[in-house]
Amino acid sequence: VLRNVRPRAVLLTEGELWPGIILEARRTGTPVALINGHISEGAFRWYGRFGSVMRRGIGSLDLLCVQSHGDGERFVRLGARPERTFVVGNVKGGEPEGEPLERDALRSSFGIHPERPVLVAGSTREGEEAVLLEGLKKLWARWPNLLVILAPRHLERLGEVERLLREHGVRYVLRSRMGGDLPQMLLVDTMGELLKFYAMADLAFVGGSFVPVGGHNPFEPASLGVPVTFGPYMRQEGWDGLCEDGAAAMVQDAAEWAELASRLLEDLDLRSQMGQKGREHAGKLREAARRTAELLISHGIV
Repeated sequence: VLRNVRPRAVLLTEGELWPGIILEARRTGTPVALINGHISEGAFRWYGRFGSVMRRGIGSLDLLCVQSHGDGERFVRLGARPERTFVVGNVKGGEPEGEPLERDALRSSFGIHPERPVLVAGSTREGEEAVLLEGLKKLWARWPNLLVILAPRHLERLGEVERLLREHGVRYVLRSRMGGDLPQMLLVDTMGELLKFYAMADLAFVGGSFVPVGGHNPFEPASLGVPVTFGPYMRQEGWDGLCEDGAAAMVQDAAEWAELASRLLEDLDLRSQMGQKGREHAGKLREAARRTAELLISHGIV
């Protein structure tokens, strides 16, 4: 394949190490680099079973950009050249900088009062809406004016979500049919607008995390300065860093989520602190991406 395609370079990511591909690339004179390199202790032990084959492959890498000092040490122990191994941080989750999304301007375009509390539940999966509604009933009792923007991950599920909302007596309107004052919930039936909705939010819940599918992107709302919450099944690479930095919080069930959401909605200072931590976290990740690009260029990889 490499002889037919003749790529300028081969970039491997995280722990995807294929000695055969690395060595074949070297035979054809194609530079090979590992970016966002990460290797757990378990993977380190597993790779170690392949002995000299793995050492030859990893030792042939022209550049390794790794997430942490521990990752760097493990790769060097597997055969990476120390002078070609650089700790740059995790590049995942540093959402690209673009046109700023102005919260108040966006709210105005949707007819949402600047002071109305807004909670966005993004990329929800089957079974999650029912869990969220348990908590939302408590939140609506405390904040009757709370607007919930619910964006299911798959639009083909809209019918079942609407049935559930009607069964629970939720007053909602579809995004495609909105007009005038918004009721309790705006149900998103359009594509490509989630980032915009996150930018309007006081608080975000990231779906795929109350059901065992691994969660969806928690970095988008965090990078916009929105406090992030998610359930116990969040497994997106780097989610724990968001929590460690104070930009996000994991909860175990609907009751715990409602309690946390209530605390955040009533405490502007806490929301502001979490939002700032999210922006700072995104900034660190963008810097890791910039550093990776610089190293790829300076080492002649790209």
